[in-house]
Amino acid sequence: MTRKNHKRGFNLIEAAIVLGVVGLVIGGIWVAAASVNRRFKISRLSSDMFAIVQATHRLVPYANYPTSWGNDNITSFARNAGIISPDYSITGQYSPEAHAPSGVTITLELECNSTCPSLQLTVYAGNNFDRSDCINLLQSVVRPENKKLIVAAVETGYNYNYYSPGDDPAGMDCPSNFNQIYFRYEPM
Repeated sequence: MTRKNHKRGFNLIEAAIVLGVVGLVIGGIWVAAASVNRRFKISRLSSDMFAIVQATHRLVPYANYPTSWGNDNITSFARNAGIISPDYSITGQYSPEAHAPSGVTITLELECNSTCPSLQLTVYAGNNFDRSDCINLLQSVVRPENKKLIVAAVETGYNYNYYSPGDDPAGMDCPSNFNQIYFRYEPM
């Protein structure tokens, strides 16, 4: 008499190995997708900033820039004039802020402070914008071809790191406890 021993399906160890391999593959895809999403967020923010600055230069004449010490928050005006995308939500009545779909917060001001007059776009640190995002944004915005940019300043409390177009991107840094980045542009 011969006995046939037919195995049906996986045993417990084989199933655990298969599930482990599937878990590793899904984990790898998840990490890669998160990295692509972060790069997209910075690329979108950088291109939005460029578009906002260009449109502000077209719509706000030089005569409207302040000539004495102070600033005018034009974030709501910029949103209502179509300068800031409808994707951004606006909060705050007296000091409005624009919130990007990615969670990044910005403000837009005409100012006369250290550089008079200038257009200042501020990007705030937050849960959705960390040190690596800050460095990547600096490296994508502070470039020699960005001719109207005067300076980018990374604020940490009362300390600032200043970067100008033409600075070496490899030397750009944001401390882990940075508060915001100011981008100052010449008026048109």
